Amino acid sequence: MNKSIIEREILGSVMLNFTLVDKFLAYLKASDFSDTRHKNIYKLFYMLAQANHQTFNAAEAYTINPKLFHACGGFEYIAELVGDCVTTTRFSSNCDALIKYSTIESLKNLSATSEKFFAEGFNKGISFVETSFENIMSRVHKTETVDLYQAFKDSLDSSSKENVDFKFSSLHNVMGYPRPGELIIIGARPGMGKTAFALACLFNYICCEKKKAVMFSLEMSGTELFQRMISSISAIPLQDIRAGKLTDAMKKCLDDNARELASSKYLSLYDKTVSTIPALRAAIRKEQKKGDVGLVIVDYLQLLKGNGTNSYEKVTDISRELKLLAREFNCCVVALSQLSRKVEDRSDKRPQLADLRESGSIEQDADYVLFLYRHNYYVKDPNVDPTNEALNVEVAKNRHGKTGTVQLTFDLTTGRFIG
Repeated sequence: MNKSIIEREILGSVMLNFTLVDKFLAYLKASDFSDTRHKNIYKLFYMLAQANHQTFNAAEAYTINPKLFHACGGFEYIAELVGDCVTTTRFSSNCDALIKYSTIESLKNLSATSEKFFAEGFNKGISFVETSFENIMSRVHKTETVDLYQAFKDSLDSSSKENVDFKFSSLHNVMGYPRPGELIIIGARPGMGKTAFALACLFNYICCEKKKAVMFSLEMSGTELFQRMISSISAIPLQDIRAGKLTDAMKKCLDDNARELASSKYLSLYDKTVSTIPALRAAIRKEQKKGDVGLVIVDYLQLLKGNGTNSYEKVTDISRELKLLAREFNCCVVALSQLSRKVEDRSDKRPQLADLRESGSIEQDADYVLFLYRHNYYVKDPNVDPTNEALNVEVAKNRHGKTGTVQLTFDLTTGRFIG
């Protein structure tokens, strides 16, 4: 069946049974239709639906917008469409077929429309193609009604299997366990231990869950992140590794751990070359071809490039996109976030949710907000052992349960956490 016939059957079906109009408007767009008359009929259906018409009547449609009605082909063409349609049973399959036709045409046109963006820069062109491709392909998969009881039953059966476990029991006792599709924000001032904590969560996850985890660092190279992880795993101070102050036993320990971690099929590290949401999406999609991605970490949120005229709008766009990424790939996304300098101006320097409110809609989009705080970061007590320092993890927002503060033991020299 050619596209013109499919278009005519769809429109005729809606005219015969106007209760189909909601599904029609939800599934299709005016641009899906090739015939200009059909595009205008789409607009006419939209106006009738907005006016709460329960049936299609040509005379009533004419009174709503006579000029548009004539652009639809007038009474003669409307009568022709109704007369040619003898059944509405093929409505859904026809909609599917039209979407496929439209998808193929959009993909063919993408190459031509992307040329002007590539003319402005390679990265801008890639970003446009990536976003456009996602928008095109998303239409292939329709949103269906959910069987609520079955969905609830399935969630009970798979709850423990889907838990994202960072192996910090004291923390999970307060916040519970994150799930795929959720966004966690970890906020702190620079130097507080955000990256070290994220790396600890990453390592614990891949060791225990046996699922792929991907970390994007826009501040450090992949080599630097890997070196930090090896320092933590080996319990050998990073400063000694960088300075080369190593015994033969230390070298062997580092080599053994580095070899084992590098060979892990569950770990992927990306550096600052991935700095946009479309680039993140492309990388995650590539990793998913190798195995299920359960955890994505972004270090840190404010270094991603977002859309907007100011920093507030850009961060709002980024946080919303990260939440959508979590849902799209059914994985847990952890995004590190810098807090404003206003923290330093208070006598009590522990972070608060208010410190995020000037950073777009981070607080709103997040399922969890965790703040890291080390008292010794500010007081500089020389008697505090840097290998046994207290770090507070405050669960400031928990969409699913309790909030509260947990204290972990932090070894600043190796980046190890206990708790």
